[in-house]
Amino acid sequence: MEEREILEFREKAVSYFIPVLLGEGYNEKQAADLAFYIAKILEDALPLIKNVEENNSDFEKIIDNIHLLYVNSQAFEDGGKILMWKDVDYEN
Repeated sequence: MEEREILEFREKAVSYFIPVLLGEGYNEKQAADLAFYIAKILEDALPLIKNVEENNSDFEKIIDNIHLLYVNSQAFEDGGKILMWKDVDYEN
């Protein structure tokens, strides 16, 4: 994906998830942050999903895309804290 496409996807995903999260009781900051983490995880997964859909056999590219997904494990951890109401900053 090109940078422009990534940014468009991220913006669309964030604006999609924020109302859902607000409806579940997260405050605005929590909802915005969690929506960003979800969008980031999804955008990192897109190249790997594309590999599967295209039945790509370029093992080096597939491994690179697997690395891309796991390199950003911080998004999983930070998003998980918010999702499970474990982020101390948001509890005040």
